[in-house]
Amino acid sequence: MGTDSDQHSSDYEQLQSTLELYPSITISQVEGDPPDNYEIEYHLKGYARNPDGSIAIANLHRVRITLPFGYPHFPPTVKPLTHIFHPDIDPAAIRIADQWQAKPNLSDLVLTIGEMICCNIYSSDNPFNQEAADWYEQHQADLPLDILQIADIDDSDERFDTLDDDAFSSLGLDDDLFDSDPVEDANGFRDTTDPCEGGGIFNPIADPNVFAPPGTPPGVCVPTQQIINGSGTSTQQGVEIAAVMGEEGDADTG
Repeated sequence: MGTDSDQHSSDYEQLQSTLELYPSITISQVEGDPPDNYEIEYHLKGYARNPDGSIAIANLHRVRITLPFGYPHFPPTVKPLTHIFHPDIDPAAIRIADQWQAKPNLSDLVLTIGEMICCNIYSSDNPFNQEAADWYEQHQADLPLDILQIADIDDSDERFDTLDDDAFSSLGLDDDLFDSDPVEDANGFRDTTDPCEGGGIFNPIADPNVFAPPGTPPGVCVPTQQIINGSGTSTQQGVEIAAVMGEEGDADTG
């Protein structure tokens, strides 16, 4: 059976990984090793009460989350550190009982509080803050004020851009191999350079034993009736053999 320390460590790692996807939420401070006390900052639009009592939209909100003895069987205590104006939040606590009962997970809790601050989630029945509930009711047309944005982590273009000449050379490929639009020759092969004259088969790889006789360099067209390595098999026959083997392989895995 895992210890409280194991649970805290696991939840801390999971929370860090989760917040990498949500740049508008950050861990500003932790206490304990592993942490059992968190200060979380939300860079989101949400209602806040000003010192003069007026209500305004604020862009920064902070909360403290404390993990009690018996966690996660007992829910964390959550307290606002800024003046968040919300039906389920009063100066002493943030209501999380329903959320924790449905999904007792620290990362989900942190995201749920973010949704609350954005005014995506709020209670109209038995609120902690009746004044806020009335305000939200009167300003429903303006809600929500914000959304949780997931970070753009698509780096596929960057990965391809970093392929240099040495990388292509190590694969036996010309660095301009993919510069032009693919075309198909008479045998259905997709040639990525100029069409093969006479319906030849393009040999794009360094190994000349694939549909090519000895000494054939990569990046050239091989005549369709050329003999492969003196085996008596032509490149066209090799294509047909490969097709049959592929069909048999598909049948074996079917």
